[in-house]
Amino acid sequence: MKKILVFCLLAVSLICAQPVSVKVKTESRQYLIGDYIKLFVTVTKTPDVKYTLPTIKDSLAPLEYISKDTVITKTLSDGRTESEYRFTFAAYDSADVYLHSFTIPYTIAKDTGHYSIKTDSIFLTIRRIAVDTSAEIKDIKAPVREPFNWLMLIIIILIVAAAGFAGYHAYQEYFRKNKKEKPEPIIIKTPYEIALERLKALEEKKLWQAGEIKEYHSEITDIIRRYFEIVFHFPALEVTSGEIILHLKNANAPWDLISTTDEFLSNADMVKFAKFTPLPHINTAMMEQAYKIIEGEKDRLSAKQQGGAHEAL
Repeated sequence: MKKILVFCLLAVSLICAQPVSVKVKTESRQYLIGDYIKLFVTVTKTPDVKYTLPTIKDSLAPLEYISKDTVITKTLSDGRTESEYRFTFAAYDSADVYLHSFTIPYTIAKDTGHYSIKTDSIFLTIRRIAVDTSAEIKDIKAPVREPFNWLMLIIIILIVAAAGFAGYHAYQEYFRKNKKEKPEPIIIKTPYEIALERLKALEEKKLWQAGEIKEYHSEITDIIRRYFEIVFHFPALEVTSGEIILHLKNANAPWDLISTTDEFLSNADMVKFAKFTPLPHINTAMMEQAYKIIEGEKDRLSAKQQGGAHEAL
């Protein structure tokens, strides 16, 4: 009798077991403006199930999509597989955010039916950072005072003296031979070459690696804004990020350039205005996006010039 009962319970559990289950969670339900919001989507399924995860990036407004981590998949003791998807978002305005559920479609092997499962919805609260308006404005850290380096001063004095001595003798030699030097040719650099040199110089400074993150984002956006002023002929240094995107659209810039520039300026604005500290890969991505912007526009301008040359011929 007991064996029959155990068999029945086992059969019922197998019939009632769902082939797919999904869990959605965040690390917390309360965040500050600019905080990274980690979203975890865990899908557990039997081996005969195939599913399609929807585009999370476009379905969780008003949160801003930041990045997606590598999927972690493991096999459970009962033969099912568990896949955890990790996404990073951020919010830049205080509000109560209701993240609606989304649907995951799936199919089962040897079954022609089409099925789906819905996730739970999540409620988040985004708060502003409390500011004491009565307190005195002060630096985050006190200025660091370096001890005076006498050795460096002596080296500089010797270098200046040697340079002056060499300059004096070169001046005397020039007039002694009474030779006229040919004027050096004026090298005119393209906007692409200027921007490329400034980006490489910024990389060599290693500002964000030294903790000077705000200075790094300020300099890299200044390079791109000046590049846009020359190439697209609008005051990019004096307008907002949103107005820059509008100018690019009005100038019929390629969509990939507009998309890359929008993400590039959004990351920079978060550092300058939301006062958050980006992860190292965001700083690296900023430099990659800056190169992509000037490289793509250089290729487009080169193609236009070649087309104009063919028409002239």
